Amino acid sequence: MFDGLFVARLAAELDRRLSGGQIQKIQQPDDDTLVFFVRTPGATYALVASRQPEAPRLYLAHKPPRRSAEGPPSPRLQRIRKHLQNGRIAAVTALDLDRIAAVEVEATDELGDRRRFRLLVELTGRNANVILIDADGRILETLHPVTADMSRYRQILPGLLYVPPPPQDKIDPRGVPEEEWIARLRAEPEALRDETALAEWLTRRVRGFGPLLARESAHRAARSGGLTPAGAARALVRTVDIVLAGGERPELLPGGDRPAFHALALTHRSGPREAFDDVLALLQVHYERIIPGLTVRREARALRQALEARLGRLEKKIARHRATLAEADAAERHRRFGELILAYQYAVPMTGVSEAAVPDPDDPDRTLRIPLDPALSPAENAERHFRRYQKLKAARAAAEKELERAEAERRYLEEALLYLDDADAEALADLKAELAAAGLIAPPAPAKGPAKKPNAGRESRPERFLSSEGALILVGKSGGQNDRLTFQIARPDDLWLHAKNLPGAHVVVRGPAGEATLEEAALIAAYFSKGRHSSRVPVDYTPVKNVHKPKGAPPGFVLYRGEKTLFVTPSLERVLPILARRPDERPPAETAPDGA
Repeated sequence: MFDGLFVARLAAELDRRLSGGQIQKIQQPDDDTLVFFVRTPGATYALVASRQPEAPRLYLAHKPPRRSAEGPPSPRLQRIRKHLQNGRIAAVTALDLDRIAAVEVEATDELGDRRRFRLLVELTGRNANVILIDADGRILETLHPVTADMSRYRQILPGLLYVPPPPQDKIDPRGVPEEEWIARLRAEPEALRDETALAEWLTRRVRGFGPLLARESAHRAARSGGLTPAGAARALVRTVDIVLAGGERPELLPGGDRPAFHALALTHRSGPREAFDDVLALLQVHYERIIPGLTVRREARALRQALEARLGRLEKKIARHRATLAEADAAERHRRFGELILAYQYAVPMTGVSEAAVPDPDDPDRTLRIPLDPALSPAENAERHFRRYQKLKAARAAAEKELERAEAERRYLEEALLYLDDADAEALADLKAELAAAGLIAPPAPAKGPAKKPNAGRESRPERFLSSEGALILVGKSGGQNDRLTFQIARPDDLWLHAKNLPGAHVVVRGPAGEATLEEAALIAAYFSKGRHSSRVPVDYTPVKNVHKPKGAPPGFVLYRGEKTLFVTPSLERVLPILARRPDERPPAETAPDGA
């Protein structure tokens, strides 16, 4: 979507809005994003420049992103502020129909001299970057340093001269007349075989055309003049003019997980669409819709990495405890050795031997060989085995306790990782607070101003679905939420479900559950468990009154009795219709009514 022509149109609109404006404040809401607050005679704008790999962007935000936790500005932000804060934007341009926008800034340095800087926003997908250079092209700062180990072609490091991305051997379409395009297309007739071939030719040969714009131009050629050299050339020239000059209203096709947008009408795509007066309005709407989800996914990914690292360390600790227990299995043998040495002292040499052979009391025909320290007497060797027995016995007790604690933490971490797959912003905040309270992750840095609890004044609610029979199905989204659902929200006679012996969500069916409701609730319990991608997942179900929480157990951990088991396969075609049924009524009360 961000192709060279779109960036040229975006830069032109930003230039009209921001030229002459003063940069009053610069913020860095995350490591990949900068926000410049620019005051102009008519308004103050928040210019967002981000290199986030999943959504690199440059746009004017109505609600600029904020840092989740306040803290001192990073050294990188301090250096950028030093050069650009209070400077004036002289121009916003695009570089050679590449996906690079340049914000030209004039500022006064600490000596009072006027200096010119360039903020380069490379909107190049996963290699995107934001780079500050001086008038000589020397890099002053970058959001993503690139070393020689990462790229042999160009390094992006402070102090080096800026080198743009590798040049593309493509034709700049600006100002090229139709006759020249006709001649080129006649020389390559295979480009006119069909719309796909023409779109591929445009992407390969013409600078500034990405796949989306190329498909649109090819479609317009086929629809109007036909796939002839003249028709394709006319559509190409017209497409370039519309994108750069604004001959049509930009369109956004929301499209669920794969939205599409460009600076013109996307006639080759079907489905709902929205038209805007300019690309700035389009980008504002688009990014303010998707940024919350992107933020959640980024935070969830970082949390997943932290939890998986902790889980890896925990697995090593569990292995050590199990090794200790395996070694402790020899404790009784040492006690027996000590007793046999004392019983057969007369047969054990005083010193100088490494083992003693004594009769086995349990089998007189068998001889036991007892290891000895040659430097010790029989009594001292017996004492040595007794000490080893006591040490292993104590180690067993400690290892059993530590192993139980570590395995409980592992279950909890595996369940937390499971919840990350489906976490929204509310569930993620709930889970992070829960993990921090348990001491499993670092607590967030304190925010400025009065202390405020996350989700102050309310607790996050379980997911709510309707069965095909109209019964309400409630699903926990974290360990703490599972506890609230099972022990505060659910009634004693409600039905409780959980995937058998697997990390997963607590599921509660409100009221009587018919056969279809029971199966659908079991599908939900299997889907929101570690068995999501398995077949024939066992799901236990029992009344809520049969579920209890052991003292000191981690969030979400329960024991239950009186269960029955149902086997289900949580395939998407069976689960999605249930997930699509949402009740319209108000959420259930946070505590069961009196007498329930």
